[in-house]
Amino acid sequence: MGAAGARGRRPDVTGEVELRRHVFESISQKYQNDAGGEHAPAECRFRSPGALAAARRGMVRAPSLAMTRSRAKHLRLLYWIVTPLFLIGQGWAAWQYFTEAPRMTDAILTLGYPIYVMKILGVAKVLGITAILTGLSPTLKEWAYAGFTFDVCGAFASHLSAGDALPIALVPAAFFVVQLASYLVWKQLAQRNASRRRRHFYEMPAREAEMQTL
Repeated sequence: MGAAGARGRRPDVTGEVELRRHVFESISQKYQNDAGGEHAPAECRFRSPGALAAARRGMVRAPSLAMTRSRAKHLRLLYWIVTPLFLIGQGWAAWQYFTEAPRMTDAILTLGYPIYVMKILGVAKVLGITAILTGLSPTLKEWAYAGFTFDVCGAFASHLSAGDALPIALVPAAFFVVQLASYLVWKQLAQRNASRRRRHFYEMPAREAEMQTL
């Protein structure tokens, strides 16, 4: 009898939850109709008070701050356009070093470097191309981009020191422009992937907070 009475006095949680959901969805729909949903406050961009509380604690990010899938797709397309161009140029230079092409050999000797430097530069370029193309280690990829930057700066300074004309000295700068574009796009994609991992990591606590509120 006592147990039955206790069960009878249990508050109606389901009705309260449905009422709160109805209020949140009504306010959200009002802002979407009036302002297209883009200027709705944070309270109206979440489907429940639990999700709102989790967002305020930093567990989830507002949808307007996330990179759109369309932009990420364009960045990946741009990366796979500029990066092969950059790597093909570096691969061609490495091949010239390994085969000791006459024009490349004359240029190295004119700049005052010994012939064996060509083999060292060729091996370094192949290692850098491998690190960037495979992407197995972000640290090695950073080092590869840095190594190519040092190579370009050294080539530019060497041509100027040897008294070459400015257009000839600026030839390595063309490689650097494409390399810089590849690097900047890669860093944006890496930041987006890191943001997605953090968001997925905090989604579970956000769901748990919402369930506890419900």
